[in-house]
Amino acid sequence: MTKRGQLVRSWKKRYFHLSFGCLEYFEDFAAYETNSKNVAMYDSKRSSGADLDENAPFRPKGGILLVGAEISENANNDDFQMDVVCSDRTLTVRAPDSESLQQWHTQLQLHIDLANE
Repeated sequence: MTKRGQLVRSWKKRYFHLSFGCLEYFEDFAAYETNSKNVAMYDSKRSSGADLDENAPFRPKGGILLVGAEISENANNDDFQMDVVCSDRTLTVRAPDSESLQQWHTQLQLHIDLANE
């Protein structure tokens, strides 16, 4: 998937990893694989995603906690976009096709529901 930057609004291809109540993204799959633990750096029990494991050699480029998050598909869904909205930011992502978008939407919603239990 690709994500839209917060400051520079260009699209960047990223490798996304979904687990433990958070959605993280890495530069690419190799950066994710090189992470020594392959565990989430964003802890879903913390109040913000700012606390990263400083000892991880290849930390994620970013991520968001899914506790309290909501998903909204963009009105102009011709380009397969959705917004993941949480308390401190909105992450806009784009899938390559409608099937991928639906799969990500389903899995994200499942993780959001589990994080909120």
